[in-house]
Amino acid sequence: MPKFVPLYGEVDSIPANSSKPIIEYKVPSGYVAELFAIGVIPDLDPATGASYLDGVSVAYSDQEGVVGSVFQHSNISANHDGKNAAPYGNAASRQPMLVIDRPLTFGNLTYKFATGKIIQLVGRASGTATGKVRARAFIYLLDKNDVMNIWGISLDDFASLAGGHNQSKPVLPYFEYYDNKATSGTGDWENLASIKVEPYEEIQLFQCGVHPHDNSKLLRFYDDRLNKYFPDRNPYYWRITATENMLPFGDDEDYQGRLPLPDDIVNHIWTETNLDIQIQDNNAVIPEGGVRVQLVGIYRSKGGGT
Repeated sequence: MPKFVPLYGEVDSIPANSSKPIIEYKVPSGYVAELFAIGVIPDLDPATGASYLDGVSVAYSDQEGVVGSVFQHSNISANHDGKNAAPYGNAASRQPMLVIDRPLTFGNLTYKFATGKIIQLVGRASGTATGKVRARAFIYLLDKNDVMNIWGISLDDFASLAGGHNQSKPVLPYFEYYDNKATSGTGDWENLASIKVEPYEEIQLFQCGVHPHDNSKLLRFYDDRLNKYFPDRNPYYWRITATENMLPFGDDEDYQGRLPLPDDIVNHIWTETNLDIQIQDNNAVIPEGGVRVQLVGIYRSKGGGT
């Protein structure tokens, strides 16, 4: 039978502009593991309200204490200042843990680890060292019978499934977050981010969370190869003002979690293009880093490794 293991880890500090494992767990002999949920309590200076944890990623390693190989596109915002896309889900949190996908299910997209690999949840600090950071993760340990019964493969092939670290053509959860550069303050559309998607890559978006600024107004996506906007009815784009934000971030203190994107966006395949996230200010400058966008979806590659 699969064995449920709730992981926990904490670090007193992560140095400025550096990364450090918060959680480490070695998959025991005779088992493989799938990680399906993550929760983070970012650092917080109670005197100033400052938080310097920028985000977290999932990694796998052969050595403890050293950041191993980070999964592509596992970049999850985790700052205390309204930007925690992986809430811890405790009594003080209004949102539950971030669930990657349903575990123990054929065709799912959990993170999958081979026997002997060290599972890592890695924290990244901004330009200032963090204070204490705490995190938890939920995993299942599976033996050869569990893997055969659910996926119909051997234990040695488990990490080659979607979400695993041993795929020749990776299919992975897609988590990326972006901060804006200072806007012009003219109310024009400007790129918050322009994400290059190669011909051998595909991205599908399921959710988008926005941490707004007092001067932010509108947001849309643009596929520059197809010359296609989402939404596409001027002037009816997503409002991302501080009080009228249609795309909640899903932070610990938010009453509303991230919402599913509409079907026309979910069904759109971004490939051989630039995926542009465009914002519009309210004729006043949005300072650098004033708006953060968290994307959630699926990443597929026709070749290459994680």
